[in-house]
Amino acid sequence: MSLACSACSYLNADHARFCAGCGARLGQAGAERDPLFGQLVHDRYRIVRVIGEGGMGRVYYAEQQMGTAKRPVAIKVLRGGPQDAVAVQRFTRECELVVQLTHPSTIRFYDFGKLPDGRLYIAMEYVEGRSLAGAIDQGPLPVATVERLLGQIGGALIEAHRRGIVHRDLKPDNILLAQNPDEGEFAKVLDFGIAKQDDGQGSGAEITSEGLIVGTPAYMSPEQLAAKPLDERSDVYALALIVFEMLTGKRPFVAKTPLEWATAHMTLPVPSFDDYPSTRLLPESKRAAILHALEKEPTRRTRSVRVFLEEFLGAQRLSGLAIAPSSDREPAPTGDAPTLAATPSAQRPSKASREEAPSLPTRRTPIVVLGAVIALAIGAGLAFAFRDRLGLVAGDSGETSSPQDAGPPPSDAGTDAPTRTASWLRIMSGSDRTAEVASALGPPDGQCATISPGGKVLLELAPGSRIHTDGTEAADLSVVVDAGSAPYRVDVLRERGEERTQIGADVMGSVEIDVDQFERTEFRYVRVKNPNRQGTVCLDAVAVVATQ
Repeated sequence: MSLACSACSYLNADHARFCAGCGARLGQAGAERDPLFGQLVHDRYRIVRVIGEGGMGRVYYAEQQMGTAKRPVAIKVLRGGPQDAVAVQRFTRECELVVQLTHPSTIRFYDFGKLPDGRLYIAMEYVEGRSLAGAIDQGPLPVATVERLLGQIGGALIEAHRRGIVHRDLKPDNILLAQNPDEGEFAKVLDFGIAKQDDGQGSGAEITSEGLIVGTPAYMSPEQLAAKPLDERSDVYALALIVFEMLTGKRPFVAKTPLEWATAHMTLPVPSFDDYPSTRLLPESKRAAILHALEKEPTRRTRSVRVFLEEFLGAQRLSGLAIAPSSDREPAPTGDAPTLAATPSAQRPSKASREEAPSLPTRRTPIVVLGAVIALAIGAGLAFAFRDRLGLVAGDSGETSSPQDAGPPPSDAGTDAPTRTASWLRIMSGSDRTAEVASALGPPDGQCATISPGGKVLLELAPGSRIHTDGTEAADLSVVVDAGSAPYRVDVLRERGEERTQIGADVMGSVEIDVDQFERTEFRYVRVKNPNRQGTVCLDAVAVVATQ
């Protein structure tokens, strides 16, 4: 049976939600043709079809023409009419926050801007897959699968927390399971759009309007529900809820209203693992790790995602994961000061985020809670007002700094600022799917090695030399490509034939990468690969970057 579109009479599949002929919502009286359908956004992205619609806006599948190839792109157009200058500034700063994230398990942004009608849009990585929520709906996941996904999700969060960014809306619907031919399903964390950044000194910049508590009640920490300052321990709580749900197939608490959810999170004990058939044989160490991370008082809770992973996976298993190095600093609660750091665009690593798996409707409706908790005692009332999810906005403008900044000099170091020097890699080998490999030697000069689909190049600084990272958050590696290059992948290796460490997936444009965050303190080779089926990567130069 076919569904006829009331706007254009196109016959659609009976399960379709949006018309394939004009983008109108099906089954809705008076639905009109989507004005963006078939249009070219920002002279780059051709809108092909509607993927889905949520509280924040509509998501489209689009294609970007790159030479003779077409790259699939997800375009999110935010709700609302023309935006004022302050809203646009907030939106821009939110996007600048997200593109700082480079972990392979974080969805990347490609572009963002404003449409002619004033609406804001984001162009981001399009990934085929299902949501973690959809996987859980089919039943408990095997412990081995939970461990693998936890390592990937945790790696993305550790990088964000290391940059002072708290997610605040972590939930199964915001985790996409993408198909990876080598590893099976691979977790991608979405929707850092309501995140909050802390500068490490107790101040932070909201990415939502002042006075709002943002999140999904089923996964909000007690302190988040109480409108208290948040730090990474709030994400730890949400992550532990997700792990519990992956293992049991059920949430630890059951509620229907925000008041019931708040009461549960603040007062009810976590159910026994013996109540669920799938976790009756769960090792005591894993049970203890989850319970520690679900402590209601933040000061008693697991202090970081890294520690949670250590307790749940074990230190030996954790050492094999591509995650950021540990930090001994105590979590600093984010306040209200506007301290969001904007990365200069020329040095900005690209990484994306989006609200939901574009191919699936969400089962848990995100909300924005207006106001704060009126009383926290058992049985006391909590006052909430609701509306749809807000668009992406940020706090007031503040001073900006680059994540490569080395910070203030030590007291005995004088006032000279640290300098950044680049040593350009020179020794290279290329696969049979590369051309002009010698053009990528030395500093950037506009001459490029051409890497065809499936091709790769291997570089080193000098024969037998080892490259040591600096142990800081500053970038260790710089990759320079031609502006029209297709997405590429970057790996580092200690020796030929050794298992590689991926430090950049689907990278677009020239980037600087902090290799330390992937537990690599030493490497010899850098490999740049074109994993695409179409399109070429034009590699100009690769450098080791050092602070002196």
